[in-house]
Amino acid sequence: MKFRFPIVIIDEDYRSENTSGLGIRALAQAIEAEGFEVLGVTSYGDLSQFAQQQSRASAFILSIDDEEFTLGTGHDPIVHSLRHFIGEVRRK
Repeated sequence: MKFRFPIVIIDEDYRSENTSGLGIRALAQAIEAEGFEVLGVTSYGDLSQFAQQQSRASAFILSIDDEEFTLGTGHDPIVHSLRHFIGEVRRK
């Protein structure tokens, strides 16, 4: 029986043939082997809009590279964006 509320994996390398892409697809295959539906996407664009469109998702796995974080600041834009995303998902 297939679980019909997908686990959404968001990784810019999801379709790439590099090590990161191979690893994230291996994770997706392992999840699918357990009977879950997986939806892999390469970007999320506007996080709040993405959360609204994927309201039937059971979970999100979001891959963030170290380069996306700025060092030395307390108000990282990526962290702010993620907090907004989590708020939108919880609201839905």
